[in-house]
Amino acid sequence: MPSGWGVQYFSNGKWLPLKAHGTYGNDMDSFGTFRFEQVETTAIRVALQIQSGWCAGILEMRSYEPDLLTPVQAWLAQNG
Repeated sequence: MPSGWGVQYFSNGKWLPLKAHGTYGNDMDSFGTFRFEQVETTAIRVALQIQSGWCAGILEMRSYEPDLLTPVQAWLAQNG
């Protein structure tokens, strides 16, 4: 269980924080849907802050390019 986490994107040789629309969730054993500012990048990553004595992992991560979504993908992006 992470004590915190954030998404970062790669720009000009540096990892920068990706601004979320709203707050990040941190519920154990559950899926969440989060929206972020739109950026142009070649890479994204999730940075976890792990609590002492705990372990943490990412079950699944999806990233979408809004202009290329099919109607079904757009619905899934909106509704999880």
